[in-house]
Amino acid sequence: MKKIEVRDQVSLPLRRCFQLTVHGIRYRLFRAAVTVVIVSLAVAFLMMMLSTSYIDRQVAVDARRRTADRQLLVAWVDKLTVALTKRTLSEKLAELEPGTSAWAEFRHWGGLSDEQLARLRDVAVRQRRYLRYLASLGQAQRAALVGAREGPEALAFLAEPRRLEDFLNKARN
Repeated sequence: MKKIEVRDQVSLPLRRCFQLTVHGIRYRLFRAAVTVVIVSLAVAFLMMMLSTSYIDRQVAVDARRRTADRQLLVAWVDKLTVALTKRTLSEKLAELEPGTSAWAEFRHWGGLSDEQLARLRDVAVRQRRYLRYLASLGQAQRAALVGAREGPEALAFLAEPRRLEDFLNKARN
């Protein structure tokens, strides 16, 4: 077993003890100052990010408010001058929300009830889903499901119940 030898404790003069104490305090104060600076920079960065986000949102709200009349004019010019294609009509129907002015406009324009328009909207949503699914497939996969057809042509192909059933079975596998 090893013996522990205890020696007499070193005695330091008061001046050296004071110097060591002051040096330790200065070192700890420096570390504390660095920590405070780092925390201050982090808080400043966070405040900058929050204020920038807030300002961006307020600018966007103000821009929408200021251009609302112009956007309405653009929408009406578009409605009055551009022919409504089947694809555009389907997209607009898929984006309809019950209770909006667009909903009321489509209901009046088509002479439909709310239930009929809701069913028509559901068809448009499913159509969009199928078209996006087909567009996301590779050419070989799409050819296996609907041949060389794309877009509305593929939907017309799938309108026959037997073909739709084959499509769904192939798509699941």
